[in-house]
Amino acid sequence: MLMRIDIYADCHADLRGYQGAVLELPATPYEIRDALQRARVPEGGGYTVESAGDWPDFIWTALSHTGTLSGENALEELNLLAHAVSRMDEIQIRTFEGAAELHLEEKGEKTVTVKELIKLAFCLDDYEFHPGVTNDRILGEACMEGGMLALLDSLPDQAAELIDPAKAGKLLLQGDHGVFTSHGYVYRSSTAACRE
Repeated sequence: MLMRIDIYADCHADLRGYQGAVLELPATPYEIRDALQRARVPEGGGYTVESAGDWPDFIWTALSHTGTLSGENALEELNLLAHAVSRMDEIQIRTFEGAAELHLEEKGEKTVTVKELIKLAFCLDDYEFHPGVTNDRILGEACMEGGMLALLDSLPDQAAELIDPAKAGKLLLQGDHGVFTSHGYVYRSSTAACRE
């Protein structure tokens, strides 16, 4: 998977007709240097990076609240993130999406940095993703069928049948501190080294 970005030199941003350069990530250091030259970014000069497409939507949604991506290491950080994402399969991308949402919830903010996304991308083993589980009821049904709540295991079958799956799912969601995405349910299964 290649992800495209637009690079704009800060010193030329107000010039009429200035268009910057497009770069596909992940890229080699030579390709990055070439894109900076095509964007006419002076040596040590500032530049701004914007999405040009092909990125998973949740990444740019999470980054969009931070304003423009710029700074000395912005391009290198995005390239590292693109390397990580380009190696992910569909399940890992969906796990990454949920991990990013959980991270935002834990921070209580709407913004995430590229560095935080890189860290999450390399810690996906700490998260569980259950595809198709997109609401409390579906989670509750899966929970009741799979014995995921210890309380349900101790109940007689007649009593267990009376339990509302949506309430059981909500209880599990709260206990897991999980999150629903449009593709499934994600929760942190480990509190190992990747936790801040």
